Amino acid sequence: MNDLQLMLARSEAAERERDLQRRLARRRHATALDAASRGRRKGSWDRALALFQGRPARAPH
Repeated sequence: MNDLQLMLARSEAAERERDLQRRLARRRHATALDAASRGRRKGSWDRALALFQGRPARAPH
């Protein structure tokens, strides 16, 4: 394998690694956002239900 082929192989490997890291980060970010929005929806529903039943709701954050 000559130097040019070696450089090309290294650059392709680095590109694959970056792509994989980016996809993993995006998946983690999407999961975190999904959990946050689900928690927010559940929290607002609990507050609305408490107010409807006449109980004081916890302070919204």
